[in-house]
Amino acid sequence: MREGVLRDQKEAEDKLFWQSLAERHDQLDIEEAKLEGIETRKQRTKDDLYNKVKVGKYNEMLDNIDINEGDAIYKGIVKTTDVFNQRPPEIDKTELHLRIKNYLIKQMQEDRDKKQKMKDEDYALGVMLRELENQKVKEMNERDWLIKKGKQEEERDLLERQMLEEKYTMPDK
Repeated sequence: MREGVLRDQKEAEDKLFWQSLAERHDQLDIEEAKLEGIETRKQRTKDDLYNKVKVGKYNEMLDNIDINEGDAIYKGIVKTTDVFNQRPPEIDKTELHLRIKNYLIKQMQEDRDKKQKMKDEDYALGVMLRELENQKVKEMNERDWLIKKGKQEEERDLLERQMLEEKYTMPDK
């Protein structure tokens, strides 16, 4: 009888242990999910802020375009005047936007061309350096080969000399 009670008590303790372990595991999963949610929200907020800044900078650029010379010239991000209120009556908003867009595209193309030119120059320099390296390696290999060949010839001459010396220094029987 006593054994049955002890066994039941042991089973109840085991059941409680495994139940508490499962609850703790579930709690850890919930906490991990919350942390992942916070990280996701932080990233989303960062992305939203980045996009707002991008749009804001573009809008500020629209506000800082000088159209006195007829072409859109980017002056900077500092907001000083409202372009649309100062524009000549013959230039409407869409034309101004087109001018700005064309100017920005032209700037981007110039930047891309500069980068490509630098890449091409770097590539040409890299090719020249590789050719010089290859030439040096060839010269070193030739020198090493000549040195090795010279050593082999010296060893062969030394062997021949030793054989001749042995032949002539051997007493005749």
